[in-house]
Amino acid sequence: MKGTIEAEDGAGSAAHEAQDVLRRQLAELENQIAHLERSNTEMKEILDTDGPDPDLRAAIGENIVAIARRKAILEDLRKQFPDPAAVESEQPGISL
Repeated sequence: MKGTIEAEDGAGSAAHEAQDVLRRQLAELENQIAHLERSNTEMKEILDTDGPDPDLRAAIGENIVAIARRKAILEDLRKQFPDPAAVESEQPGISL
């Protein structure tokens, strides 16, 4: 009986950990996107004020690509796991 309880506790812990990892990944991606978008807004304001700057233009372009990549990853994760509470652990037979 004791072995069964320990196994169940371990399974629940693994499931909870997988859920937390997904939530952290989603939050981190959203945070990165927000920072990149804010950075682009600030750089565009500088361009509007100071005039053309090839380095700023290049940085904005790089940020646009980085934002698109992160949004694609975020979208894929949300499609795969529409409900983080339903995420399955990597251990067979354990769902969150």
